[in-house]
Amino acid sequence: MQEGFTELPIEDAYAELRIILQEMECQFLQTIPPNAIEARQGRWNGLTPVSMAKNLKFRLFNKSQGTRVEGSAYWPLELVAAILGFYSLCFFLMMVAIAILTNWFTFPLTGLFGIIYVLLFSFFIILALIHIFCYLKRTVVIHQILNLLKVRGSHLHRRVKEGHRRRRQ
Repeated sequence: MQEGFTELPIEDAYAELRIILQEMECQFLQTIPPNAIEARQGRWNGLTPVSMAKNLKFRLFNKSQGTRVEGSAYWPLELVAAILGFYSLCFFLMMVAIAILTNWFTFPLTGLFGIIYVLLFSFFIILALIHIFCYLKRTVVIHQILNLLKVRGSHLHRRVKEGHRRRRQ
């Protein structure tokens, strides 16, 4: 869980957080204005910590000079099931390939089938390492959102925003 602070009052911080999540193309799962937001961000086939599907949960707390925001990220159950199913299928296919190769050849890593087996095994290991890395770095998005909320809630940013509005009018 990560914490952030913004100078905005809790209602404005909630509205700004909602705008930030919409800009990041998040799908809202649950909202309790102005205290909590839960959203899904990313895609199930993402291969980076930012693009990988995850649920983001934010809780907002009123403080004397602004709002304290707590954020956490976790993988949804269906993503965990999909990843486990994918790796189980890959493992099963590799076992079938080993059985076929050992029946056809005395040494399984020879010829075209041996090369294909080594490539599949390498691909499997690389994908597993990518998913482990994405899981360990899943809170990168929370950190980005909290920093963006802090910047948008600062006095300087609000003055610049008001100046732009005055110029348009």
